[in-house]
Amino acid sequence: GSELCIPCENVNSYSAEASPSQAACMCNAGYQGDGVNCIPCPTNTYATLTDAVCLSCPAGTEGIDAATSKFDCKCLAGSYGSVAENLPCSACPENADSSLPDNRLVSDCYCDSANGWVGVPPEACGRCPENQY
Repeated sequence: GSELCIPCENVNSYSAEASPSQAACMCNAGYQGDGVNCIPCPTNTYATLTDAVCLSCPAGTEGIDAATSKFDCKCLAGSYGSVAENLPCSACPENADSSLPDNRLVSDCYCDSANGWVGVPPEACGRCPENQY
């Protein structure tokens, strides 16, 4: 009789073709553990298929739960840049802000109009003159 193939115990794990035992099971990207016990990477961390543990997002970035690469880490609101494009995260100009996930370039920053600042970065944000808004 032929033997049956047995799947890895954890739904968040996998093994290579022709794996000899459950010991060959590894956690999916975005998870950490021993292949049997796989838990999602917490917010602001990630794990690729080759990482046994979750790694921290680069400084100045934040990530989602169960992120599968450092490219899932995005520059914080109020800054701009792109981990995926190797553009370092930089603060928006003074009195300007940005929102995730659309904060790749300085032109994605916007002046804080709710507090009376106007303009279009990279130009400096300024105030409207008296009797104007």
